[in-house]
Amino acid sequence: MRAFLPNPEPLFEIADQSAAGGILQSAAAMMYLLHPNHASAHDARCQEIIVSNYRQEHGSWYLAAAALSLGDITPESSGVMNQLLQNAAIDFEGRMRLDPVLESWRQKSKAPVNTGANPDLWT
Repeated sequence: MRAFLPNPEPLFEIADQSAAGGILQSAAAMMYLLHPNHASAHDARCQEIIVSNYRQEHGSWYLAAAALSLGDITPESSGVMNQLLQNAAIDFEGRMRLDPVLESWRQKSKAPVNTGANPDLWT
């Protein structure tokens, strides 16, 4: 993505413009979060845009794309996903498509056995 768009700020500008329309704003926010050069100062705003623009008619791709754009599970990303899942309570298709992403999050353990300074100690 860096070769195609070295500076991600135009993505944030699109995401932050209400005139762009909800789905376009959300897609730009997701791409901004995925860009390797994005500024974390805009993360909260992008997450807000993603949550506020969710619509069930886009659930077939929206929830999984949002989860992927949030990256690894953190307290912030889990809070955003919680809000999205509450909004998508009746979006069966969207939630089904989210299963592989949630499964990959479950596989990433933050336990000391995996993240400690001496992982060989546990074998």
